[in-house]
Amino acid sequence: MIVAISKIQVTNGNAQALADQYAKRTGLVDEMPGFVSVEVLRNCGNPDEFLVYMRWENREAFQAYKTSPAFREAHRNVAHIPGGVKIDRKTRELSIYETVTS
Repeated sequence: MIVAISKIQVTNGNAQALADQYAKRTGLVDEMPGFVSVEVLRNCGNPDEFLVYMRWENREAFQAYKTSPAFREAHRNVAHIPGGVKIDRKTRELSIYETVTS
């Protein structure tokens, strides 16, 4: 099992619109082989910062998702948020961890 954590910093003050978009996510990832779960966390001290916490059976399943139509569709939905959402590309991070215990 692996965990992929994506850190996202919104820079244009429209973080609530991104939070709303995550809340009504399409669920396309749920049908992907190897997908286990996803949580979106919002920093209490910095509400413009989010962590997308995804659990996958293995790294190959996660990599397959990143090149899938479901991935492109999910990110296309974010692009259509009214007012737009600007992400700080310099601080954006993706970290992948192997699950040792659960």
